[in-house]
Amino acid sequence: MQITYALIDVLGEKLFVATADGKVVYATFVDEDSSLGMDGSYCVANQAMSIGVERLEEFLRGSSVNIDALKPDYGVVKRVFDLALSGVEKGGGEYLLLGGTEFQKKVWQSLLTIKHGQVVGYVDVAKAIGNRKAVRAVASAIAKNNIAYLIPCHRVVCADGSVGGYRWGQGVKRRLLSAEKQKSS
Repeated sequence: MQITYALIDVLGEKLFVATADGKVVYATFVDEDSSLGMDGSYCVANQAMSIGVERLEEFLRGSSVNIDALKPDYGVVKRVFDLALSGVEKGGGEYLLLGGTEFQKKVWQSLLTIKHGQVVGYVDVAKAIGNRKAVRAVASAIAKNNIAYLIPCHRVVCADGSVGGYRWGQGVKRRLLSAEKQKSS
């Protein structure tokens, strides 16, 4: 399986995205300062790209994917990312390749129904999957999301309205929520 990767700008944040067979398989925010390249081409050797590749290799470790099959390709990744984003904004995940337990996939699928600019609580997600008492399990599944932004775990907040934790940092979560709120106004 050929995996292509690139850095994509998402609401001012650097998102490292990996695709295979026309689907997004992995996405992680890399917020370290670095040059994103020139002319919109983000497939350049720099610190952010290196961090993204390291995280992708760690994610793939133990899978049947040959690490040597990784290839930078901004054009392919951007096209697949845009298709995935369009699908997610309509509540679908046909361009996402979800890997995880059935419970995790159910949680992640429910996150796809959260509209741009909206936030919900962990209890709301537990209710949405039909298991109101599974709040901690829901939080754990959300924390294991390996497709940042497209599976909008950043839109889940604490019951008291505080931002709560975020795998890629509370600062990134706050900036994403703020940018989405402004964009949807």
